[in-house]
Amino acid sequence: MANAEFHIHTSISWCAAPDMTPEAMQAQATRAGLSVMGFADHLWLDPRRGSRPAVPWILRLREGLARLPAGGPRHLLGAEADCAPGLGAAGGDALRQLDFVVAAYHFADVRAGLVPWPRTVEELAARVLDGFRSLLDAPAARIAGHPFFIPPSVYRRLPEAVQERLGDVFAIVALGAGRFLPLAAERGIAIELNVKALGPWSREVMLPVLRTARECGCRFALSSDAHRLDEIGRTRGLAGYLRDAGIGDRDLVTGDEFALEDERSPGTGRASGAA
Repeated sequence: MANAEFHIHTSISWCAAPDMTPEAMQAQATRAGLSVMGFADHLWLDPRRGSRPAVPWILRLREGLARLPAGGPRHLLGAEADCAPGLGAAGGDALRQLDFVVAAYHFADVRAGLVPWPRTVEELAARVLDGFRSLLDAPAARIAGHPFFIPPSVYRRLPEAVQERLGDVFAIVALGAGRFLPLAAERGIAIELNVKALGPWSREVMLPVLRTARECGCRFALSSDAHRLDEIGRTRGLAGYLRDAGIGDRDLVTGDEFALEDERSPGTGRASGAA
């Protein structure tokens, strides 16, 4: 199983622990046997969820990464950019200055009142699929973050009858995803395998979607979605699940696919620690 892990939050994300500093994170990643770390702090469309960081804040991390001791994991500097239909991507074109972008849907269009809260299985499936489609147009998107994930704050507002039929929701999603997964493969956007989003209720229902993604030629990115030091390296726990989904090492991205010089803004350079 690959030892590259993406979507790791530092302390500049308001929801991450204060000890998530580059120095402490490198030490933990080394203990966990990681060879690649992808830093991906939050960029929110909804300012009520935290106005920091912005892309310039994230870019300042390069200075800290450059001072880390040699010989540790390779570093890639990215962001988790909130995306939604009708709202675009948090960070906009400034995202192109980063090595990679984890584009993620958090139902920002629903929260903002652009579309009504889903009240039926079909409406929820439609929101999930539309949200995934919005990720594919995000500037510099390299990873579709926790695709088809329903955040707990959204789940709790769903009618009980819908909560009890999530299997039916994902049966619709599995059929509809076939329209979008080939586009993700064509654009080189990997499907994230997120330890936190693949919780007990979602693992089984997501298997058909992941198998379809592999059949469409998609690749996959391992992610701990770490907000605490002890969460770095937890992707090892996905080994059995990957086998069930038919996903092998050759299907996993390593980070060499990101930070391509011909797709970067002038003067940004490759992140420190590159092999």
